[in-house]
Amino acid sequence: MKLFVLTISFLYVTLYSSGQYNTDTTVTKKYIDSLRRELSDLKEKNNFLYWAYQEKTNVSRIDTVFIRADSSIITFSLRDGKPLKRQFNILDKDKDLIRYAVHYYNNKEQVKYIENWRSMHDDRFDGRLESAERIEYDNSGRQTLRVKYLQSVRRTIRTNYLYDLNGEKQTTTEVIKSDALWDE
Repeated sequence: MKLFVLTISFLYVTLYSSGQYNTDTTVTKKYIDSLRRELSDLKEKNNFLYWAYQEKTNVSRIDTVFIRADSSIITFSLRDGKPLKRQFNILDKDKDLIRYAVHYYNNKEQVKYIENWRSMHDDRFDGRLESAERIEYDNSGRQTLRVKYLQSVRRTIRTNYLYDLNGEKQTTTEVIKSDALWDE
C-alpha cells in the first residue's frame, strides 16, 4: 500500500509540478512571415515616398516627346538637366493610355527602379502594377543586382552579377519569395 501511495504521489508531483512546466517561447513561422511582409511593405512605402519627394522638390522641367502616334515619353528633369524619372506611355487608337513604364534614375543617369503598369479603364484606380524591379550598381557603374517582382505569378526573381579580374560577367539567378523586392 505504501508503495502504491508513493508511486501515485511521485507521479502527481512530477506531472503537475510547477518546476516541470515549460512555457513554449518559440515564434511560429506564420508570425515571422507576417513580420517580414510588414517590413517589406514599409520598405516599399519608403521607396515610394523617397521618389515622390525627389520629384516634388528637385524637378525643374517636364518634357513630353511623341515618338509615334501610339507612344510618348515624359521626362522629369532635375535642375542640372539629368533625368530623375521617365514615363514611357503606350496609347491605343483612341489615344487612351493602355500601359506605361516608369523608370527612376540615380545621379549617374543609371536606371535605379522600374515600375510597369497596366491602365484600367472605367475603374476607380489609375492602373495595376504588373512588375517592379530594382537595380544596383558598383562604384565603376557595372550592374551588380537586379531584383524583379512579377505580379501575375507573385514571384520575385533575383539576379546577381559578379565580375572576375578580366571583367567577364557571371550571372546567378534565383526565384525567391514574392515579398522580397526590398530585402537586402
